[in-house]
Amino acid sequence: MIEIILKNPYPNETVEFNDNVISKFCGQLGKYAFTNKMILDISNLKIVKRKNTPFNNKYDNIILVEKKVKELIEKKEVDDLIEMIRLKKGLTSKQLEEINIIRKENNLLTI
Repeated sequence: MIEIILKNPYPNETVEFNDNVISKFCGQLGKYAFTNKMILDISNLKIVKRKNTPFNNKYDNIILVEKKVKELIEKKEVDDLIEMIRLKKGLTSKQLEEINIIRKENNLLTI
């Protein structure tokens, strides 16, 4: 997986960001944050910045998550209740609590 990540850098991001994605992959032991599943498919791998501010590409600001978790973290409209329920399915209350911490950091409503 590290080789795949190395060969597929994020084109619109800095060298620091791409370097920290590799480091974060190792730091998370090859697992997605929150769900703790092994990262086996790069197409499902999504990067979340804890504080989504420009140029904040530091290691501590990057989290590797599954696609559905990224959607849940970044969803701005809480009106779409059915979609929110679908995305939350299979996540524990502890995982949702951790997701809500990131949502709060980005001035989004908790779910």
